[in-house]
Amino acid sequence: MIRLALFLSWLGLACQAETLRVVNWNVALDRDGPGLLLAEIRKDGPEIAAILQDLVQRNADILLLVGFDNDYAGQSLAAFQARLAAAGLNYSSALALVGNAGMPSGLDLDGDGQLNGWGDNWGFGRYPGHDSTVLLSRYPLAVSRRWTKLRWADLPNARMPQRGNAPFPDAETAAQLRLSSGGHWQVTAQTPAGDVNLLISYPTPPTFDGPEQRNRLRNNDEIAFWQHYLNGAPLADDAGNSSPPGDAPFIILGDLNADPDAGDGIKTAIRALLADPRLINPAALDQPTAFWAGLPPMRVDYILPSARFRIVDGGVAGAVEGARTAHRLVWLDVALD
Repeated sequence: MIRLALFLSWLGLACQAETLRVVNWNVALDRDGPGLLLAEIRKDGPEIAAILQDLVQRNADILLLVGFDNDYAGQSLAAFQARLAAAGLNYSSALALVGNAGMPSGLDLDGDGQLNGWGDNWGFGRYPGHDSTVLLSRYPLAVSRRWTKLRWADLPNARMPQRGNAPFPDAETAAQLRLSSGGHWQVTAQTPAGDVNLLISYPTPPTFDGPEQRNRLRNNDEIAFWQHYLNGAPLADDAGNSSPPGDAPFIILGDLNADPDAGDGIKTAIRALLADPRLINPAALDQPTAFWAGLPPMRVDYILPSARFRIVDGGVAGAVEGARTAHRLVWLDVALD
């Protein structure tokens, strides 16, 4: 009986070790100027304290935070990582996923006849790294691929903005438009169950548009990117690599800024993604994750594991008192069979 009890105890620990908890949360820690978030983290203001407390309670193995200002030297992320460690949540790996947000293009992307406005950045942002994304993990992380420079026109079946049946803002500029407003990244996590590819993106909201519908169309195509990639489309990453994704298990996650039923976005890409048989659309996460004033609740924050995973548990957390974000934390426990 003692041997049986020890074996069952070992078996339980083994199963527990193979379970991976993934958390995705748009924490809305974006500020009007560079350095402001770093100062808040160092001061331990009430909003930072409330977010830290909730993250410690969630105890994720892999943590994606959207709406986080990345500075040039990664100081804000390092300070936040240290604050988490001081609260008892240690992440050995952390990546600042800096993409197109706030990056000047040198072009008149919004067609207003002027250069260097916020609408002329490759992705909307008040400064480079504004409203970006960070990833923290108990396991080693490495960015294996990134697509920040991929031209929108190079996406299969791209639906690009037009004005008066002509490319917007003009044909020459339209040919240079980048697909990613934030970025598309493939990050490999070396977990105890083997390598897992995290497919991360933060598409533009499909709003704040003119008649050309630049944001609405871009949001849909940014989401469609992942199915094209999984289908083996030759999408050259920033290193010029156009190879398909391979056979490793993967998880698509991020704030996709799209609800399959509500809101102003085009529903085509998000509905197709959720229905893709290569993915699991967890029933526990099929509920609203964002609650903006004056709008219906919407599901815009996603964790979509590949079909090789088994869902163990998951859910959408409640609002955190003291945090101004309209988004709810999304969490999922998965295991590789």
